[in-house]
Amino acid sequence: MPTEKNRFTTSRGSRFFRLGRLSSAVGSSYLGESVKGVFLGAEGKAKSLIATHTKNALRVATTFGELKGAVMKVGQMMSLQEDLLPPEMREILRGLQNQAPPVPFEQMRPLLQAELGTEVESRFAEISDQAYASASIGQVHWAKLKDGREVVVKIQYPDVDQMVESDLKNLRMFVRSAFSLMPVKADIDKFFQEVRSRLTEELDYRLELQNMLEFRELFKNDDRFIIPVPLQELSSKRVLTSIFQPGLSGDQICTPEVPQSRRDAIGGALLDAVFMQFFDFHALQSDPNLANFAFADDDRIIMYDFGCVKRFPSTFVEGVRVLMADAMQAKYGRLEKDLERIGYIDHSTRKLPLEVYRAYADVGFRKWRRPGLFDFGTTRIHQQVIELNKQYWTKALDYDAPADAMFLDRCVGGMYGNLRKLKASVSMHDLLTNYLKL
Repeated sequence: MPTEKNRFTTSRGSRFFRLGRLSSAVGSSYLGESVKGVFLGAEGKAKSLIATHTKNALRVATTFGELKGAVMKVGQMMSLQEDLLPPEMREILRGLQNQAPPVPFEQMRPLLQAELGTEVESRFAEISDQAYASASIGQVHWAKLKDGREVVVKIQYPDVDQMVESDLKNLRMFVRSAFSLMPVKADIDKFFQEVRSRLTEELDYRLELQNMLEFRELFKNDDRFIIPVPLQELSSKRVLTSIFQPGLSGDQICTPEVPQSRRDAIGGALLDAVFMQFFDFHALQSDPNLANFAFADDDRIIMYDFGCVKRFPSTFVEGVRVLMADAMQAKYGRLEKDLERIGYIDHSTRKLPLEVYRAYADVGFRKWRRPGLFDFGTTRIHQQVIELNKQYWTKALDYDAPADAMFLDRCVGGMYGNLRKLKASVSMHDLLTNYLKL
C-alpha cells in the first residue's frame, strides 16, 4: 500500500496548506539569515547564505515533486531562470526535470481504464506497475502489446487539470512571500502567464499526439533524430501511447565514460535542431531540457515531450534573423530598430548609448564571428549577461518584451544549459552563418 507521503494529493485545501507551511519555513529561514548576518563578517555571511539557499532548495524540491501538477511545473521552470534563483537552488531544483516521486499505479489504473474504455489487461499483454519516468502532470509506464511491440504509456495524474488554477494562484503568493527577503529580479507575472499557457496545452494529450506526427514529418529527412511513433488507438485526452524508444539519459550521456567527441557531436546536433525548428519550421519543441532527450547507441537523438509546441509568426522569425545577423556582423547601430521591429517596447524617453548594444552583442557574437569551435564547457556568457543586467537593470524596467521573445529566450537558455552540461564544443560560426544567411 502507498504511504500518505507518496500518495498523490488532489485536495485543494491540503495542497494550499502544504505550500503555506513551505512558505513559512522558507521565509523564516531568510529572516533568520538577515538577523544572523548582522553578527557575521562578509565571508561568514556568504557561507551561511549558501547553506540557507541549499536547505531551502531541498525543501522546495521535495514538496514540489510530491505535489506535481502546476506546482512541479513551476519548480522546473524556476530552475531554468538564471535571474530568479541563486545557483545553489537552481541546481537542486533541476532534479525536478529528470525524475519526480512516482504516483502508485493503483491511483493511475482507474484513469487509464476510463480513458481507454476497457480493462487494462484487454489492451496490453503486460504493463509495469513501476513508473518508467514521472513528470509534472503525468508519468510513463512501460508496457507490451499483444502483438509483442513494446510501448510507453503516458498517463495524466488524476484530476490534475482541475488543480491548475488554484495551484498557480497559491504559487504566486508563495514565490512573492517566501523569497521576499532575497533579490528576485524576474517578472513574476509574466513567468506565471507562461506557465499557465504551457499547462493549458500540455493537459490535452491529443495535441501532443498531433505534434508528434507533425514533427515526425518535419524531421523525416534528417536521420540524426528519432521521434517515437504515437499510437492513436491507445491514446486519448489524458493517455498517450507511443512505441518504446530506449536510449541513454541526459545524465548518462554527460558522464566521463562517454567520449567528449560524442558529446560534441550531440551538442552540435541539438543546437542545429533548435535553429532548424525556429528558422525553417517556425515552431519549437517547448522544453529543451536534457531530460526530454535520449541517446541511442548509433548516436541518433531521441526527442520526447511534444506537449507544448510554440509556433511563431514569420514576421517574428525574420525579425530575429535580422537582429542576429546584425549582431553577428557588428552592426550595432541597427540593433535598437531591430528590437523594436520584433515587438520590444521602450516606455521611456531615455535612449541607451551605443556602447550598451555593443556590450550585449559582443558577449557571444564577438567570438562567433570567427570560424572555429566554441567551447560551451568553459564559457562565461551567462555570468557576463547577468553582470550586464545588473549594470543596466533600471533601464531594463522600461522595456516590455514580446511574449514570443520570452518563449524563445527560455528555449535558447535551456539549450545553452544543455551544451554547458555536455561541455560541448560547437562550430557556432558555421551554424549561424548558415541560418542567418550571411
